[in-house]
Amino acid sequence: MKKVETAYPRARIPYGTWGSSYFPAWQSSVLAEVNIGQFAGESMGRILGLRKVPKDMLDYLVIGSTVPWHWKFWTAPMVASCMGQRLPGHHLEQACATGLQAVVAAAAQVQSGASDVVGVCTFDRTSDSPAGVFPERRAHQRTFTISDVWDNFGFDPATGNAMIATAGAAARKYKISRSEVDELTCLRYEQYFQAKSSGFLDRVLVPLEILNLQGKVSGRIDEDTGVRKITLAALRSQRELDTCVTSGTQTTLRTAWPRCS
Repeated sequence: MKKVETAYPRARIPYGTWGSSYFPAWQSSVLAEVNIGQFAGESMGRILGLRKVPKDMLDYLVIGSTVPWHWKFWTAPMVASCMGQRLPGHHLEQACATGLQAVVAAAAQVQSGASDVVGVCTFDRTSDSPAGVFPERRAHQRTFTISDVWDNFGFDPATGNAMIATAGAAARKYKISRSEVDELTCLRYEQYFQAKSSGFLDRVLVPLEILNLQGKVSGRIDEDTGVRKITLAALRSQRELDTCVTSGTQTTLRTAWPRCS
C-alpha cells in the first residue's frame, strides 16, 4: 500500500474534542442582539468543558470569521478573554474556506513547534450583518455608500459577477445537468434529517444559553432553524437563476452541502 505523506505529522485533533452550536435564524432568535465574537468565546469555553478539555492547556488560538463584528480589532485575544483565558493568536478569513484554513493554520502552528496545543474557533453571522461607511475623498460628502455583506455576495472581484454566476459558469463548463444538482440537493437534505433523527448530530451540536446584561438567561439555542424538508418535485419546479442554480440548490452547487459544522 502506498505510504501517504502528511503535511503536519506533529499535529492531530484528539477525537471528540470538537463541537458546534446549532444554526439559528438571527433575526428571529435571541442571538439577534448578541456580539458574535463574545458569544463564540463563551461558547468555546462551555464546549471545552463538556469535552473535558482544560482551557489552560491552550497556548494559542486561531479564530476565523468573514463578516465584521464589534471589537474585531482585537481578534483572537478578545475571543480568548471571553473564554476566560489570556491567549495570543490571530484571525483568519477566506470566505467559504475560512473553517478549513483555520484548521490548517493551527496545524502549521503545532508543526513549527511554536505551540503545543492550539484552539480553533470559527463563527459568523450573515443575516443582520453590520453596515460600513467607507472614506471616499473623491465624493463631495467625503464618504462612500454604506456597504454590507450582501454587496460581496453580488460581486466576485475575480470575475465582477455574483457568486451564483460563478456557480452557473462551473455548471456549463463541466456539463453538470440540472437534474443532477436537484438530486444531489435532495440527497443532502435527506442525509441531514437522517443524521438528526439518529442522534448523530447530538454528538457534535451543543445547546447554548444566551444571557442578558443582568446575567440572566434570555433564551436558548437548541435547534437548527430554517432547515425544512424538501422534495425532488419541489426542487424541479423552481425557476433557474443561472445554469442549474435555483433558490433551493444554490448552496449545494457551490459547496455540495446544505450546512457545515
